[in-house]
Amino acid sequence: MTTPAISTRIEAGTWAIEPTDWTVGFSVQQLGLITVRGEFTKFSGTLTIPEAGAPSVRVDIAVDSITTGNDRRDRDLRSAAFFDVDTYPAATFVTTEQPSEVDSGQQPSEHALAGELTVKGISRPVVLTIAPIADYRPGDTDSMIDVRAQTTLHRSDFGVGPRNGLIIGDAIVVAVAVRLHRS
Repeated sequence: MTTPAISTRIEAGTWAIEPTDWTVGFSVQQLGLITVRGEFTKFSGTLTIPEAGAPSVRVDIAVDSITTGNDRRDRDLRSAAFFDVDTYPAATFVTTEQPSEVDSGQQPSEHALAGELTVKGISRPVVLTIAPIADYRPGDTDSMIDVRAQTTLHRSDFGVGPRNGLIIGDAIVVAVAVRLHRS
């Protein structure tokens, strides 16, 4: 078995999300007592790294693919009161700045990736903390990399759900884990 090398350098090129190895998950407090977890099961994206200049990332999420393991709650989340998937079927993240190193006190080589997230037609700046990258090289012509990212959003910033945070918390922790392959 090959042990992945931890690296912060990725070769120039275009990298696509591997359709079978990814998660875009989230968690939110309900009634201040229960943590509700869920995920989006359909999304796509690319990471483009030029020979010179800043890399770019674009991720498109099919919002109607939201699942929490509770059909009633999932229907509510797809409704106009929350994500309004009939009107806004996708959420999009696009980078706006070059990644920079951050000192989280946890990982020696974490990076911050600034971008713009659009949900329900509302765009807001978002900063993702990118964890160290595992770099797999299963063959001479095939390369894959694993990337993990996390951020905390406020659903009220995007007009998602009720305005008060008494029943459903406003802070949403989003965790992304993707495997990218060279396109």
